[in-house]
Amino acid sequence: MASIKEYLNETANFNRRVEIITEFLNKSSIQLKELISLLEKLFDALKRSNNLINFLKNYSQTFETQMVKMGEELTTIKEKIIAYQTQLSFIEQITKQTRSSTDAIEENAHKIIKLARMITYLAENIEVKAYQSRDEGKGLAVIARETYKVAKSSELLFRHFDELLEVIRKNVEPFSSEIDATIKDASASSKDLIDFLSSLKSVSESIDLLKKFIGSIEKGSEIFSEVETKINESVKNIQKQLGDALYTVDEISIKSSEITNLSQILYEIYNIVNFQQNINKNPYASKQLKYLLSENLRILKKINIGTSPSLLPQELLTELHYIINQVNKLYELILNNTGEVENLNSIMNKISSIKMDINQIFSNRSMIIDKIADFKKLLKEQLLIIENLIEVGSKIIAKLKTLAVFSKLEKSHSIQYKELIAPIITEFNQLLIRMTSSFNALESGVAELKTTLSRLDALYLQKDFVHLTLPDFSRIKIFYADTLRVFETCFLNMKNLKGLINNLDKDNFLLKQHWNVYEEALFGVLNFQSYLQNLLSEKETVPHFVKSQNAFTINLFNDPVTLKPDLKTDATSQQVIVNYSTGLFQFGFGTGVIPGLCDEYTMSEDGREYTLHIREDLKYANGRRLHIEDIKVGILKGLNGPNRNLLEMIAGARDYLQSRDENLLWVKVLDQNRIKIKLKYPYLAFFSSFATNIADPYIDGELPVGMGPFKLLSWDRGKELILEANDFYYEGRPGIDILKFLITVDDDLGYELFKSGELSIYQPGLKFLQRVKQEFPELVITMPELSIQFLCFHCQKPPFNNKLVRQAISGGINVEKFVNDLLFERAIPAKGVFPPSMPVYNKRLGGYKYDPSRSRQLLSQAGFSAGLPDRYPLLVSDTVDSIRRAEFIKSNLNEIGVRVEINPLPWHDFLENCYKGNFLLCLQGWISDTGDPDNFLYPLFHTKSFGYTGNTFFFSNSEIDEMIDNARQIRNIKQRIKYYQEIEEKIIDEAPGVFLFHSLKTIVVKKGVRGFKPHPLSIIRAKYIQSIMSSGNREILSERLGPRFVTV
Repeated sequence: MASIKEYLNETANFNRRVEIITEFLNKSSIQLKELISLLEKLFDALKRSNNLINFLKNYSQTFETQMVKMGEELTTIKEKIIAYQTQLSFIEQITKQTRSSTDAIEENAHKIIKLARMITYLAENIEVKAYQSRDEGKGLAVIARETYKVAKSSELLFRHFDELLEVIRKNVEPFSSEIDATIKDASASSKDLIDFLSSLKSVSESIDLLKKFIGSIEKGSEIFSEVETKINESVKNIQKQLGDALYTVDEISIKSSEITNLSQILYEIYNIVNFQQNINKNPYASKQLKYLLSENLRILKKINIGTSPSLLPQELLTELHYIINQVNKLYELILNNTGEVENLNSIMNKISSIKMDINQIFSNRSMIIDKIADFKKLLKEQLLIIENLIEVGSKIIAKLKTLAVFSKLEKSHSIQYKELIAPIITEFNQLLIRMTSSFNALESGVAELKTTLSRLDALYLQKDFVHLTLPDFSRIKIFYADTLRVFETCFLNMKNLKGLINNLDKDNFLLKQHWNVYEEALFGVLNFQSYLQNLLSEKETVPHFVKSQNAFTINLFNDPVTLKPDLKTDATSQQVIVNYSTGLFQFGFGTGVIPGLCDEYTMSEDGREYTLHIREDLKYANGRRLHIEDIKVGILKGLNGPNRNLLEMIAGARDYLQSRDENLLWVKVLDQNRIKIKLKYPYLAFFSSFATNIADPYIDGELPVGMGPFKLLSWDRGKELILEANDFYYEGRPGIDILKFLITVDDDLGYELFKSGELSIYQPGLKFLQRVKQEFPELVITMPELSIQFLCFHCQKPPFNNKLVRQAISGGINVEKFVNDLLFERAIPAKGVFPPSMPVYNKRLGGYKYDPSRSRQLLSQAGFSAGLPDRYPLLVSDTVDSIRRAEFIKSNLNEIGVRVEINPLPWHDFLENCYKGNFLLCLQGWISDTGDPDNFLYPLFHTKSFGYTGNTFFFSNSEIDEMIDNARQIRNIKQRIKYYQEIEEKIIDEAPGVFLFHSLKTIVVKKGVRGFKPHPLSIIRAKYIQSIMSSGNREILSERLGPRFVTV
């Protein structure tokens, strides 16, 4: 026989199965994302390689054309070098001939000089002999003197001739040496070059290699074109698989959360309604039971069994393996070209070396042409002078010949002294003959020089420099190497890709197993539909009872700051608001979300679009009908309030906040019951944002009118707030008539009121915590609160804008002792931001260890070796507990050289000063609105959250801002948690505050109260509470919902 308890157990089992399969899908979605990332990297690499391949293909074709052109240039160069070699040989002959001619001229000039000197001496002898011949020698003496003068001038003339020849010789010799050296070098280079150029085989070989290379590249391009299409298609398909997986996670997680939370509430109300000892049975609980039965049935009917999502369908696996094979083919194609590229490189290096030789040959040629020009100019100048000297010399020779004739005549006329002068005259004629012979030889040498000059003039040497244009093979080499590197990276990625594909293939099998177990659990829950329907169809029997007003009283330590949902920033205000106001969604017994004003919704596969259906005939607590536009107004109010960060992911939110133009905000009314909201990015906690009440529709006024289980009646500030049951509440009127919140700033008053029975729920202060645990142990409920308490630095004001100062203070407070001495069992020490009851909690986090010595070192590094110079006010609320905590901190900080003065303020004034930044240090706390990690980090540490939104640290770090923004957009739960832990570590390093403790919420519940559950978000909701009074004040023994069923 089915029972509600069995239904609860089945929903709990179903929730566990959902957690298992969603965890598996989340893990698999990470692998799918990694697969997409690898494929995208592969695609980018292949695209880059294809660009390189196309370049190689196109440039190789250009390179081939350039190689052909280079071959033609090399043929021309070969012809010119051969001609140049012939010219060099001719020049060599000319230089030899020039040297030979100058040597001969010089030799004959020396002979003439010697003969002229001998004639000079002979002329002197002739003159002596003439004097000895007396009258017969007078004529001969005249001839002798003239001969002497002519011979002397001849000697001088040909000495000058020798100087001119020396100039020629000095130029001929180095010129000749240079020509010889050049010819020698050129001959060697030309021989090698001509041998290389004779066939141009290397060029043709390189062209053949290029054609082979180009053919291979073209084949690679064809493969790439196909692979590119395949990868694009695969990425799209995998993205769809990923979207399906994430959508399945979102869909079944939300439905599981709804049914789990609703079954918990149903179980609690069912026990109350069926508690037979209750002689004053409350009919409103029965109506609540009917509502919860119908809600459970409605959610069950909405759950689609669906089919198991496939991570990688078989056809996609086949495609992926095909891609891997084709990429490997591409890699092999590229790899196989390595030899061709190396051969081409070797050929091009050889040609490059030859180009240097060619350049050197033509450079030497240009130099020789310049030298020949200089030499010809010198030779012409010297020959001109020599020719003039020859002309003078010729005259001298002629004169000497004349004198020789006269000397012979004188000899013939002499009778007495003929024998004396005859030998001398004969010798003179002989010398003159020799001199004439040498002069004739000299003239021949000069004629040869003139002929040489004529030949040089006739030699045509152009200074043209034949440029050899080498194709730029380095570009092919560089781009090929780059292509090879790209493919080597691809090859490494292939291994990872193969491993990932194999893992996902295995996961396909595991997913089917998990899905089968999930389906079994789902069927187990769905099988209860008929049972729940029967319960719903049972005729309600209303017992006879006497109506008496049923009041329920809760204590608060302070007045609410506000009663308007969109403006609330403190936990006290939320305690009241949650009881008179309701939003589109609401929290169950934990942080799981269940439907509120919205009863149906659809979500797009990408998690960015929601169409929300609003329940029919909804009314405010004053009976006025809710209009669909009121929902939109509530969202606009929430965006304009201090908690806008919870709604800023709505598309157009930022534009709306800047312009106040509602049309820019993507919240569209579709009809009387439907509204559509589009997000900038998927946000996992989006429904939770609406469960925080910040966007609730309400009628504004001094006492706002909402759509919650109660309505506000009065507010006597500093004393009490009174609410009464809302007859128009869509879930059914609550079981208690009057809900009172008593303001008990003095904990003594709260304790006395509870002890006397006037308080239904007592929230004790530290003073009476141990006492109530001893006196009423069975009435005390303690559970972790999703909160963090901290010493807050104003990070924009000195000296606390110095990170080292903040770190010093963080290590200067003994947090363990602080919690043990002051909080007893009401808190656990904090090491970071997130409390241990959250999945994001990082057990490995070390936090700041208490180390006063290290703190003083840090202060010294910050420039405060003697401690901080001033006294700094520490702002706290004026409760006894807050002041005691401040005194502990003051004492600790004094030990490290930081002096503070405690400045207690009334609660409202304290909050206002904190929000406005009118402080240096303050003791603050944060209770999560949603239980999501984003609801800790974005409001507390994002630059956009300064002040009322939550960042009273006035902490700003662009890197952390960006990380928080990125974290909001992560859809995978595991990745999200890991990323939030990384952000938390960075925040702790920055030390915007000293994280002190996470609270444990302790509540004392009056005997006879049913339907109350403590909430991790520190809210007390009275809508399910029933005060059940039994005769004789006997113990109430009905079964309560155990803590293991509460989803946090």
